Amino acid sequence: MMKFAKWLGMAMFLLALAGCSSANAKTFSYFPKIEAPEHLYVIQKSSLSPEELVLVGTLQGVLAQDKPEIYMTDDAYDVWLEELRSKHGVRTEEVKDAWTLMEKFKDRIQGFYVYEKNSPSVNVATSLAGLKQAVAAEKSLSSKLESIGFKPLEDVSDKDDMWLFKQYGDQFNKDIIVQLHPERGELRDYGVALKAMYIYDSASDEELPEIYKSLNPDAVRLGWGKGSESEHIAPASLQGVATIPSDWAMNLTALSAVKPDKAFKQPYHVKAEEADPKAHYVSFVMSDGDNVQWLLNDFVNNDKYYGSSERGEFPMGWQMAPTLADLAPDALSRIYGQAKKDHFVVSVSGTGYFFPSEYPEEDLKENVKRLDAYMKKTDMQLAVLLDWNSPEIASIEQFASIPSLKGGILAYGEKYVGGEGKVWWVKDKPFVSVRETLWDADPVKMAERINGYTTDPTKEEGYTIVNVHPWSRSMSDVRNVIDHFDAHVKVVSPEELFARIIRDVKTRTPLEE
Repeated sequence: MMKFAKWLGMAMFLLALAGCSSANAKTFSYFPKIEAPEHLYVIQKSSLSPEELVLVGTLQGVLAQDKPEIYMTDDAYDVWLEELRSKHGVRTEEVKDAWTLMEKFKDRIQGFYVYEKNSPSVNVATSLAGLKQAVAAEKSLSSKLESIGFKPLEDVSDKDDMWLFKQYGDQFNKDIIVQLHPERGELRDYGVALKAMYIYDSASDEELPEIYKSLNPDAVRLGWGKGSESEHIAPASLQGVATIPSDWAMNLTALSAVKPDKAFKQPYHVKAEEADPKAHYVSFVMSDGDNVQWLLNDFVNNDKYYGSSERGEFPMGWQMAPTLADLAPDALSRIYGQAKKDHFVVSVSGTGYFFPSEYPEEDLKENVKRLDAYMKKTDMQLAVLLDWNSPEIASIEQFASIPSLKGGILAYGEKYVGGEGKVWWVKDKPFVSVRETLWDADPVKMAERINGYTTDPTKEEGYTIVNVHPWSRSMSDVRNVIDHFDAHVKVVSPEELFARIIRDVKTRTPLEE
């Protein structure tokens, strides 16, 4: 009887563990949950010098290791502050200057690390602030900090990325790293709260992979790197590190700490009616939704983007970072809640920006499992895959294996149109390449080209995806293209376009080696 009871207890434990694993698969997050704020001291970003921005940002991060206490605001972040107040009952109190905050919280800080402005040492000091519950202070602030009771811990003015890595590398968070320009004061809170290492460009091309290799498989890089995108996305991709552009983001400590008031559900769905045999179907998708800082800054209210008065006049697709569900759930809730004829697809290339063809095989296997969880969490079924190479069967098969994925949009080559609209099928799922890109193209001439495209919906040539580049074009340009379409050109959402391709296209070209 004792043996049976012991066996039964072990069986129940294993069942419970299996249940937890299943639940975790649905709710996976790269980011440890921070305790939700109850009260925030609010300070205007404009009241802070660049040096004070770093100082207060690191203070904000250290305090958030227990619970967020500080919120830095401006016109864009006032929107999210009001969400914290109205949705979550967070109480707020205005603070006029940085030194009021330093005085108030000095007993909770162990001291300060001294850095030289505009040098790698600012990231060294920021990183150590997270490990040692300290703040990062530019040299010119040292005497004032000492005068109010702060203890100098170390002058790291002559230190850089590799010194930091060699001395403290094994103590930092292994799932998250931050790459941030030394002149940038934003994003100093979140990495500090999560005890992540901050770097930028002082490590050589030979040394940087060593830093990336020290991270866990399929790690996340917050911030942004130096040079062109390929110059820093490629080295990170090769080591299994996905990038979430966020170097201008603020207050992720507070914004990530709250829970959404309800599950994320896309509100706009249109059933694909019987195909018009004389129609050509087009879907517009605005790119760069992987850029979390843009989503938190002027994306929502800018009339070029989601704040456009023309939004809702026609179906529109938007790339959207699925990790926004964790980093700023109120922002994603607001974006979904304001949707009209808007449909959201996972931004490049899933959980973060990386080149799938260069991601290590085992890391990619882990990544697509996590992407499935994020797609379930955010109610997205399509994903954009950006690569500088043509589609590679090994990586595309990994994405095709995702249960939540119905298909993919392939963006590669010059301005993403290297595939010229070709559709490849993998595991009975279509991967549709971008045919047109509204970047530097003339909207009227683009419309004229599309007017002449095939009108047979049983062929892949009967469909066009148009990438819309937000840094050079706007919703008004999309409207201009549509206004010049002939009557047989039908604008549909990405969801409807894929539903039609899956149902109506007769010849399915497999993606081969």
